[in-house]
Amino acid sequence: MTSIRCARCGATPATPEQGLPWCATCGIWLVRDEPTGEWVGVAERQRRRKRARDAVAIQETHDLVHGGLAAARSRLPEGWRGVTDLPLPGAIWSLTIQPPGGPVQVEAYLVPSDTNRGWYVRIHNRTEGVGFPLYTPGGAHAAHYATLDQAVDAAVTALRTEPATG
Repeated sequence: MTSIRCARCGATPATPEQGLPWCATCGIWLVRDEPTGEWVGVAERQRRRKRARDAVAIQETHDLVHGGLAAARSRLPEGWRGVTDLPLPGAIWSLTIQPPGGPVQVEAYLVPSDTNRGWYVRIHNRTEGVGFPLYTPGGAHAAHYATLDQAVDAAVTALRTEPATG
């Protein structure tokens, strides 16, 4: 068995007869971070696990959005644009649909909500400073579209009905 060293400070922690190793220098209980083999605090291991899950989600949405871009563009009316977008570093990818310029600056963001649940559509009216998801009929639940084609069609319909978009 390898010796246990705190990944934060490098100290060799005291190992109680029962329980987790304690790093007195850092004041934390240590657990093994399986991917790296390092001994870290419980909170650090949770942070690393979340970061790994987020990286997988970002890559999955990247693949879905970029893989569906050509199909989405083929469904758009003449003069409309479809572009891929990573709104913030570390965020999931989206497909942005933009109608031709007009008196109202409006666009739709299509986001793969979950690889098993389809696509989520959010409309953003920049002129009014208002953004909202599309909802299911008769309820206050955000709509999820099973296919990208359905999401694109719903987004185009919503953008055409947004006031003053033409």
